[in-house]
Amino acid sequence: MMSKKKIGAITISLALSLGLVSYVLASYWIRSNEVGVTITNFAITLDDPGGSYAPGETVTFTGRLIKSGVGGLDGYTVYLDYWDGDSYEYTGSSGGTSSGGYFSISYTIPEGWAGGTAYFQVRAWVP
Repeated sequence: MMSKKKIGAITISLALSLGLVSYVLASYWIRSNEVGVTITNFAITLDDPGGSYAPGETVTFTGRLIKSGVGGLDGYTVYLDYWDGDSYEYTGSSGGTSSGGYFSISYTIPEGWAGGTAYFQVRAWVP
């Protein structure tokens, strides 16, 4: 004697007299319920160090890494880049964020840099 029960798209066959159980499974996608995800914005600020610097002198850049709705982020690395005329290049200097997301990066102006204005920016990798 064989009995069959249809449950959704899965058919379960029971061979009662033989003691065998077989499963026939249909392959198909099932979908979960929908959930909303809040998109969070990050911001990084770079304060103007002010002043005029000669090659060989050290400039200290400060700023803050912030996540909206949270505030300053602690424990992240911030990298200092300079504009080389075509693109921003890494200076080799970086600093970590402390409590409240504040950072400080010291950079020594290289010998041989011509007078004029040098442009800097900072960047950080955030998850």
